[in-house]
Amino acid sequence: MKVLRIHSWDGPVEGGGEDYVRTVSQMLEAQGHPQRIVAITSRPTDFFGSQGVNFVVPGAGFRRGLGDSMGTAGLLPLLRRAAQDFEPDIIHLHHFDAGFSSIAHFLREVRQPILFTAHDAELVCPISTLVLPDGRICEGGVRIRCGLTGCNVGRGLPLNLWQTRVFDTMVAPRVRGYLCPSRTLRDYLDSNGYRPALHLPSFAMIPPEVRRAGVSGPELNVPRIGFLGRIEENKGIRFLLEAFARVKQAEPKALLDLAGEGTATAQFQAMAEALDIADSITWSGWRTGVDKEVWFRKQRLVVFPSLPFENFPLVALEALVRGIPVVATDAGGAKDIVRPGSTGWLVPPSNPSALSDAILEALRQPKVAEARAQAGRSMVLTEFTPEVHVERLRKIYEKVLAGEPLVPKV
Repeated sequence: MKVLRIHSWDGPVEGGGEDYVRTVSQMLEAQGHPQRIVAITSRPTDFFGSQGVNFVVPGAGFRRGLGDSMGTAGLLPLLRRAAQDFEPDIIHLHHFDAGFSSIAHFLREVRQPILFTAHDAELVCPISTLVLPDGRICEGGVRIRCGLTGCNVGRGLPLNLWQTRVFDTMVAPRVRGYLCPSRTLRDYLDSNGYRPALHLPSFAMIPPEVRRAGVSGPELNVPRIGFLGRIEENKGIRFLLEAFARVKQAEPKALLDLAGEGTATAQFQAMAEALDIADSITWSGWRTGVDKEVWFRKQRLVVFPSLPFENFPLVALEALVRGIPVVATDAGGAKDIVRPGSTGWLVPPSNPSALSDAILEALRQPKVAEARAQAGRSMVLTEFTPEVHVERLRKIYEKVLAGEPLVPKV
């Protein structure tokens, strides 16, 4: 089978979504299923190699601006040429941002079956967090009331509403299935009328040496607690700092290592000073490649304190497959990975007391922590590898091409 992928993204570096698209494409290609990727970006890229056909939208930040009507005149002809030259059996849409009007017109024209992967919650939330400013979980849906909730939609809401209308009228009627990394996002899409929504768990990128041995070393004797991700309010950093202040009172030698960058870094550094824990915190910045492996080797425990919605926390998979125990909040897709009493600790979001209790239990009961980490490592190697994911995806493609229903009829 031949798959044409449409992937739009903007940013200074490639992230998890791009890794996913490239990895899946390369593996299916190696199995004899030709792949072609139309990558719609704000800058030139060769990230997808020979499989990629790139279209550059001038300027940055088009996801919140008028990028769809400026600089995209050649996108529709490019999509048509790609389909004509490649003759795909299936069209797989990843994201629906840059050039969305051109993409919608193209998808309305084609006769091949269409699948959509929801890499985030943007289809049902203009800011993709599904969390209201007061911490309550939103029911989802991009509507006018999104401008009245206090959410940081800014002046981009009219574009979000237009984008949703374009998708709902031109694309959604043609989509055969919505693939969701987490059960939580699947339920959101289903409740907002995007059906059939299927749970298709994502996977961890596992270096060969990690697959063979996990992580071990004398550095793990240090009570260092790690966080890896964006330094933003919705990632729960505020509650992690409050929890760590409690941990420090019980375990004065504990250290916190925050790896990542974000708009709230300065704000949380000031908060750490106010809590008198700044001397025990390292702000490591982004870690990739070898630097990321070095960072993991230093952590006794990895904490994932996100607020109520988190699509699929790949960091939790990455830690567990390296044999590092995980404490996470019960936020979206985390419950698909961190199973209380089995593969880690799961605590309520926005609860520094519960978070600190779980961290202390993990630090003070190393045998329990090791057992849960090893159970988590076995789970990842069994359920969340690229090979397992691609096999599940291939079967979905086969069902689509055979005209079979993707979910059982009730």
